[in-house]
Amino acid sequence: MSVTCAPSPTGHRVPPFRSGFVGRPALVKRLLDSRDAALALIVAPAGYGKTALVAEWAEADERPFTWITLDPRDGSPADLAGSVVEAFEEGAWTDRDSGYVLVLDDAHAIRPAVLKAVAMALLKGLGPSSQLVLASRTEPPLPVGRLRAHRELVEVRTADLVMT
Repeated sequence: MSVTCAPSPTGHRVPPFRSGFVGRPALVKRLLDSRDAALALIVAPAGYGKTALVAEWAEADERPFTWITLDPRDGSPADLAGSVVEAFEEGAWTDRDSGYVLVLDDAHAIRPAVLKAVAMALLKGLGPSSQLVLASRTEPPLPVGRLRAHRELVEVRTADLVMT
């Protein structure tokens, strides 16, 4: 299977903070306040702290998070969907209605068509109070304008992540 979980051996759990971590409380608050948005889109170049921000959010949010770090060797939507199912089974979540957060980290690493197919299917099937998070170095091929217009999107971009 080409979708991997990182860093090993954390499985589908939130990765630990690295030394020198700098918190982003204002951005975490924005994400915490966005529970009604089906998609959290975090787009910035390498090294801007996308993964660290989502890990910090996971620490502050009572919902369970599961984490899938995508791999460039990913083949088909079926492969990725299988990894999502595996992640949910590993989490053994019994109460889907209480909400959850599914993180697809390094979303830029897989083919755009695969990302679009799987992300759109996941968005349609989200339970109440649940969110899909895409952390990517590049803009994903999603209908961002429509999601924005329907208030189904919270965004964190390069300008938000710049350290001042």
